[in-house]
Amino acid sequence: TELLCSAIRCLNSREYVAAAVLARSALELGTVFVDNSITLRTNLNVVINHLSANPDSVVLSEPLEHFSLRIMWGTRLGSPPKELIQTNVLGSIKRLSQNEQAKDLLITYEYLCEACHPNVVGNMNYFGGVIELNSDGSKTTLLNRFPDSPTSKALIEKSLWALSWSCNATRNAYTGTKSDLETLLGHFK
Repeated sequence: TELLCSAIRCLNSREYVAAAVLARSALELGTVFVDNSITLRTNLNVVINHLSANPDSVVLSEPLEHFSLRIMWGTRLGSPPKELIQTNVLGSIKRLSQNEQAKDLLITYEYLCEACHPNVVGNMNYFGGVIELNSDGSKTTLLNRFPDSPTSKALIEKSLWALSWSCNATRNAYTGTKSDLETLLGHFK
């Protein structure tokens, strides 16, 4: 919610590169939440299937324990224990991009990355057009503080797509995870 509100404020203030940075971050969070919810469902189904077959048993799941530790305490800083090494978000983005509903995920993510880093997309956002063709073949370009270029329009579109996708993905992952946990808790009544 914090990223979404800040990104919308930036879009409304015509701060498109800042909005792209926030939208990319929201996209990463939504992607990881969906990917984690799939992993959680897979691990919970193993536990649920075991409990269904053996209702009075105790179930220990090392993969579920390591997964839970990683999503809560995972990091890529320093030298954490193996089970706490956080994975790179690009792996999740590539996995989810294979789904038809997320086919534009990787393309949008890569475009937003271009804007976030000191690359051409972030720079072209401010290009206001060529104001002079020079005799040596070079061009003098107007730079605008408040951009209104094809690139700025693309940044708006990609940022809004990323924010929309991440909101829907987060809602769906939350709903699915809640349902999965309710199913698990149903075995303890």
